[in-house]
Amino acid sequence: VADNDRAPTTPKPKSATARNVESIGIGVTLVLMYVAFLANLPMGWTTMTAAIILVVLERSAQGVYDIDWQILIYIIGMFVVISGINKSPLTNVSWNLIQPLVLSANPLFSVGGFCLLVIVLSFVFTSIPTVLLVSPHLEDLTGPMRPYSWYLLALSVTLCGNLTIFGSVAGVIASQKAEAAGESIGFMQWFKFAFPSTLLILALGATLLVII
Repeated sequence: VADNDRAPTTPKPKSATARNVESIGIGVTLVLMYVAFLANLPMGWTTMTAAIILVVLERSAQGVYDIDWQILIYIIGMFVVISGINKSPLTNVSWNLIQPLVLSANPLFSVGGFCLLVIVLSFVFTSIPTVLLVSPHLEDLTGPMRPYSWYLLALSVTLCGNLTIFGSVAGVIASQKAEAAGESIGFMQWFKFAFPSTLLILALGATLLVII
């Protein structure tokens, strides 16, 4: 019988002991991965090591085939785009336009101006690139924004990732899964709910951050 005519072999079912060992190994691996995050070890190498261990524990390369390569290409492409933008005058021009508000002695104007900048950039470039665009300027901040600028960036960019369906990787994945299940999520369908809720939560969070 030719090799091409052979029926695919069905993998043997794992014993209960093997499944339990695999489950314990997966749990321990995930716990150690988050411990490494808390210990400030390099996130890239940590996640790669955990992924390799999980593939070995599964004793199958199926996990590699299940990788969503479109999402990975999307993320890589965005980093390339942002690298190009950072080398152009666009970043400095945008910052110079909003800088008078951000450097204002009035916390309402400084916080509001900073959040406005993050909202606009997140809407155009999505959340992760916004961090790469804004973070180089935070060390130059003075005034009332200085003590909590990094906290406000983390808060605002996380929330503003919800502005659009493509504003965060999680939103992109959710829309793809929904489309595969026959439930398409349109841009305006998402935006009319996400925009007002994002602004409301951001305003509340920024206010609490300044007060506390």
